[in-house]
Amino acid sequence: MAPENEQAVCLTCGFCCDGTLFGHAVLKAGEKGSLPALIEKNIFMIEGKDYFRLPCLYFNSKCTIYGNSRADVCDSYRCRLLRDMADGKIQQGEALEIVRRARLMRQEIREAYKAFSGQREELPLTVILKELRKYHERLADNDDIDSAYEVLQARCNIFEALLIKHFRPESDFENMVMK
Repeated sequence: MAPENEQAVCLTCGFCCDGTLFGHAVLKAGEKGSLPALIEKNIFMIEGKDYFRLPCLYFNSKCTIYGNSRADVCDSYRCRLLRDMADGKIQQGEALEIVRRARLMRQEIREAYKAFSGQREELPLTVILKELRKYHERLADNDDIDSAYEVLQARCNIFEALLIKHFRPESDFENMVMK
């Protein structure tokens, strides 16, 4: 179990489980076949490695199997925010405020995407980003890009910068900038 102050942040956040940060999670060799049923249901393989799709089907505003046996990645992943707390760079209250603001920003993006796309279902952020990329690719040769799309894309870019700053590994930013 993580320290209590980290648990409070994790249980408030959930970005690593709900499809905000990632579209899938990696499994360790040999884990497949010994995981909870809903994780097993979402396992797929790429180039010989097993993954499970996110959002996790055990996530409902928070992990519903937190104290139970789950995938190794569920216990071992520590976002940048938790690392900054452990290093004393930020305190728990500041971390919780960052999570609160990020959740609000994500919800605003979801609502803007619904209005833009006509989609009624609430989609994970990773799915919204994929759909916006597809939309952009369809319009690549068209100079008449919808201003609602441009505003939504800008909001997504700002949110992704926030995720990189506070939640994703620093290497993610370096990989984006260096390529």
